[in-house]
Amino acid sequence: LSLTMELRRQNLEGQWFLLVHPSTGLHKPDIQVLLELLENMTQRGATFVLVDNREEFSEAVSKVIDFGA
Repeated sequence: LSLTMELRRQNLEGQWFLLVHPSTGLHKPDIQVLLELLENMTQRGATFVLVDNREEFSEAVSKVIDFGA
């Protein structure tokens, strides 16, 4: 999924995105850029479900579901 195509849309109300391990291959500065992108899209109405175990994501989300032990 390329989020860049969705960036052109002004209204993302009702749009859901499922991202599984979006941090794979990213360094910390790249993760920060991704978080800023997700925040921008969320402000325009998008909803994201992230499956990842990076601490950076857990600090930025509104809800965390922990399936660990």
